[in-house]
Amino acid sequence: MIDVEFGSHQSITFSGTDLDPQSHLIVVDTVDGKPLSGYVPYYLVARFRGKPPQTITDVRCIDIHPA
Repeated sequence: MIDVEFGSHQSITFSGTDLDPQSHLIVVDTVDGKPLSGYVPYYLVARFRGKPPQTITDVRCIDIHPA
């Protein structure tokens, strides 16, 4: 299971099987060589099965738990 805390007390939980097996999670801390603002530490980009890539902004914490 993967728990992502973002924004102002928002969270999403998904399993590794929810992800497209041909892609990987990407954690972004810079865009065009410039760090994200101090208020937005990270972006998370994920592709879920059968859906276009999803970007989650203002990521505060990512916890990965064994299945």
